[in-house]
Amino acid sequence: MKSIQINIIFILMSAPISLWGQKPDNSIAVLDFKPVGIERKQAEKITERLRIQLNKTGAVQQMNRKWIYDVLRREGIKKIKCITPECTADLGNTLDVNYVVTGELIKEGDSTFTIDINMVHVQSRITKKSKRITVEGDLGDIVVELELLAWNMMWLKPPEILLAKQRLGRHDPDVVAMLKPRTREDALKRAMWFPGMGSIYRGNIVPGCAFMGLELTFIGLAIDSQRKFSDLKPGREDNLEKYRAATIADSIKKYVDILDRIDADMKNENKNLLTYSVSAVGIWALSMAHAYYAKQKKDEFAYFRPVRFTYDPFTKQASISWYFL
Repeated sequence: MKSIQINIIFILMSAPISLWGQKPDNSIAVLDFKPVGIERKQAEKITERLRIQLNKTGAVQQMNRKWIYDVLRREGIKKIKCITPECTADLGNTLDVNYVVTGELIKEGDSTFTIDINMVHVQSRITKKSKRITVEGDLGDIVVELELLAWNMMWLKPPEILLAKQRLGRHDPDVVAMLKPRTREDALKRAMWFPGMGSIYRGNIVPGCAFMGLELTFIGLAIDSQRKFSDLKPGREDNLEKYRAATIADSIKKYVDILDRIDADMKNENKNLLTYSVSAVGIWALSMAHAYYAKQKKDEFAYFRPVRFTYDPFTKQASISWYFL
């Protein structure tokens, strides 16, 4: 997915506007969540899923885990024991980021977990977002809640797939179908049914719609040529009968000219019919090849909003991003 950055100056609630593109101005560091009752490795993997989802929002530049802990080690910080926003902000200054996220993953029972998450604004040294959620289920359900939190922390609407996971459950057949890999073979089967369907199935919406539109156009033109060809037949038969019954030279010449024009029109329509039919078959073949060989664009159309809005009350900046396929 590509994005473009456009600068526009206007007033929104007496706040300056900045437009963030693919490389946002604000950076964020997510520290590994403290595990309570679960393994440290599990907490690290779950925290990484939050980092990945923050990247997908496009609203902040998320610093990767290796870089974060390499910097902290160079500064002599081996163990993090921050419990106050001020301490977390100091870590943010060390990392030279705008926001720092910390949290705890607490196992309350066999299938009950608590997520305690805080996002601190480094410059103001204030907790910008604080959330405590109780989750009934397993570690996979915790991941779903954290992925949703990533979007909520940026004041963005989560993708439909995440909302469906939360609403229906990760194992719901509809959700599983949405998550099922869209293979080349399945795309090819759909393209065989009708041009463009395979490309759309693989996420290539614009080419898919183009194939579909071209195919419908050529089929329509072919049907129209066939109709015109059929409409000329009765006139030819009628004038042929009159030609055969004619005895006067002028009448014979008249019907010969009429039949020549009709034959020329029929020949032209027959040629058009062949051209449009071959073109329709060609589009069908190209659509099948595109569905099979084109690179998949995962969920770009279905699950990403082309325009995104965020507002940061601390910097008093609203941001708008345009995303294009």
